[in-house]
Amino acid sequence: VVDVTPRANPWRAEYLTGLGLALRSGHELTGEPGMLDEAETVLRSAIAEALQPLPLTQHALGVVLRLRAERAGGDLAEVLDLLARAAGALRPGHVDYAVFLGSLGNAQLVAALRIDGVDGVEAAVTTLRRALAATPPDHGDSPAGLHDLGLALRVLAERTGDGQVLREAVEVSGQATASTADGHAELPSHLHGLAASQAALFLRTGDDRALAAALDAAERAVAATPAADPRCAMHLHALAVAHTLRFEWTGELDQLHRATAAARQAVAAAPPDHPARGIYLSGLGNALAALAARTDDAGALAAAFAAFEQAAAALPAGRPERAAVLSNLGSALHASALRSGDADTVAAAVATLRQAVGATPAGHQNRAGHLHNLGSALRLSFQLGGDPDELDEAVAALRLAAGSTPADHPRRAARLASLGAALQLLAGQTGDPTPLSE
Repeated sequence: VVDVTPRANPWRAEYLTGLGLALRSGHELTGEPGMLDEAETVLRSAIAEALQPLPLTQHALGVVLRLRAERAGGDLAEVLDLLARAAGALRPGHVDYAVFLGSLGNAQLVAALRIDGVDGVEAAVTTLRRALAATPPDHGDSPAGLHDLGLALRVLAERTGDGQVLREAVEVSGQATASTADGHAELPSHLHGLAASQAALFLRTGDDRALAAALDAAERAVAATPAADPRCAMHLHALAVAHTLRFEWTGELDQLHRATAAARQAVAAAPPDHPARGIYLSGLGNALAALAARTDDAGALAAAFAAFEQAAAALPAGRPERAAVLSNLGSALHASALRSGDADTVAAAVATLRQAVGATPAGHQNRAGHLHNLGSALRLSFQLGGDPDELDEAVAALRLAAGSTPADHPRRAARLASLGAALQLLAGQTGDPTPLSE
């Protein structure tokens, strides 16, 4: 139709928009990057040839550019501008109003994930709440709106440590899954969101019911996803995380073998340039490090270090996920040093964990864990080398870790115990009994 329509035809811009939408859908189904490139070219032509601004075309181009930015790390300023203009051009009640708001909220969340802080995430949550409020509960877009809001709430809970927000994320993600029919193309993604929220709730509360729900949702997501689906790697990673958590909770070695297998599949399914490949490699490293600690398998430990190093290389400085990868690598080095007593290994652990803490903003729910890992490594370094400055730093880090861990957190007791052990060492080293009273 586009090829036989003259440029002077006032309908040509709308035909180009339809072609661009079709190309975007083709990319989403196949993962073929060339279709996304062509969609951008066609939609830019539509905007240039339109006699007046077309909100549908602006929205379509904004979504295409967001998909590209998610994959290649491009700038999001134009994306946010296009989507804001498209949504702003519609009045509440318009058939596309909620959809356009949802796209804007998702883009705001993608932008917020690239930087620290909560302002961007809060803006995304606000926009996605508006989108959901504008969507009738029985509308076909309601499950997707619930899923998007659940994801944004989970990110907000991660950055603030707010347990109530996390519980809302679980509730909203559960509603998204419950309202999505079996066989629906988006059911695996909605199950993935529920699995991630339930796993986060387990880590925050220690409630094994949340862990069971996370594992069930992750297994269902993988089972419902064709192997050729571009999202398969993401779902396999979530399953590996759930199995690893289950092993840590129960000690069942079979869970660890399942975690390792799923993590390997996730990495194998992710192309070398996939933006989440570093995260999947870190998940594999976690499973292999746990396997090495449980079985004393030197090969598994070497493979864990290789996975962590590849993960760190795949996540450049500035990516918020990099801090967790560095903490995981530092913890594995610390565990290796505990077994070997090697001073160089523990020094590498301390250096890596300092980077992890430095890359984690104050208030982030993972900061206490990173501080605890750093303090534990510094305590071991003192025990091996006798540097009193390292013991002082260890006590300071462990104080901060324990002090910023909520009273009902399942790992608070372990962090207090680590602080107590460091204070005991400090009293012995200085001959001052004052630390013992703490």
